[in-house]
Amino acid sequence: MRLVRLRSLVGESRRNVATGPLRSVVHGAVLSAIIAAAALLDTLTIAGLERQAEAFRAAGGATRVLSSPDAVDRARCESLPGTAGFAGSGSLTQRESIALLEPGSSAIPVFEVSPGLASRLGIADTGRGGVYLTTTFATELGADSGTRLMTREGPVTVLGTFAPGPRDGAASRLSSALVSIVPATGTAGECWADIWPAGRDRDPLLLTALSPDAPSKETSIDPLNPVVGQEFSGASAFDQRTSRFAPAAAAVGALLLGVVYARARRLELAGSLHAGASRAFVTGTLLVEAALVGLPALAIATLTHGLGVLASEGAVSALPPASALTAVTAAAMFVVGVGAAASAVRESDLFALFKAR
Repeated sequence: MRLVRLRSLVGESRRNVATGPLRSVVHGAVLSAIIAAAALLDTLTIAGLERQAEAFRAAGGATRVLSSPDAVDRARCESLPGTAGFAGSGSLTQRESIALLEPGSSAIPVFEVSPGLASRLGIADTGRGGVYLTTTFATELGADSGTRLMTREGPVTVLGTFAPGPRDGAASRLSSALVSIVPATGTAGECWADIWPAGRDRDPLLLTALSPDAPSKETSIDPLNPVVGQEFSGASAFDQRTSRFAPAAAAVGALLLGVVYARARRLELAGSLHAGASRAFVTGTLLVEAALVGLPALAIATLTHGLGVLASEGAVSALPPASALTAVTAAAMFVVGVGAAASAVRESDLFALFKAR
């Protein structure tokens, strides 16, 4: 008996949707727009914050430099990524400058970096003796991989090139210099450490890169690029983003849309009650009908979200878990709104609704 009633209820809902396609399409489109707008707003806002974080790190804002002449233990510096908060590290030491044999050439700075810093700079270690140049400096010298630079100390082989770092701060010293890779042994003058989330709270741990046997010398910790600041406010920006209200707004909007959908059918619902249909059957019919409208709207909203992300970010992205929860919640609230408004209709309202039609 219950199966027969369920079939009857689903059949009635399907017929209602089929006989009122415009009503279903309009409400489905509005619901889809509410869900897609909320999901897109939050997704794109978060993507913007992620781009800011990437730009901050690329500019060296998340890198702290421990400076202490010949007092930095290369092995200790290299091991910092094993500590929470350190994303990468490596040491650097400046050696005596050398000059090319070309007439009028000025002295070129020379730096030694440990493997960790070489990796951070994007240097592909060939494992052979020689130097690496930034792409801009290599162009100035007319050098490429395999080029032998004739210096006053003898020939030097160029093993490869790497992209120049930020123009501001300590990284700019490498833009026009010869860089060689040395093992992570002995002492160096600096330790570069990538700290994420960026901040000064890891400075005490960074001091552990100092050699315990080195004599006490002047020590400082500075940002690699002070122009972009020493801390990234991404966490607070995320917590305070306007789009955090999008899920609640979508839920309320979908709930009100469901109420409107059912209230527009009050005369029909009161007529069904007057004709002898039970309240459970009438409300259940509208709930199934709401689901038949909400599910396609949910699918269309998901597709719209993907196309919107593709158009703005240039990449296909699935609905993030938070946005997916927002979408499902909004669709559910639409059904709740329909059910709440439908259950509020009384048979006694029929004649008043008929007169006000």
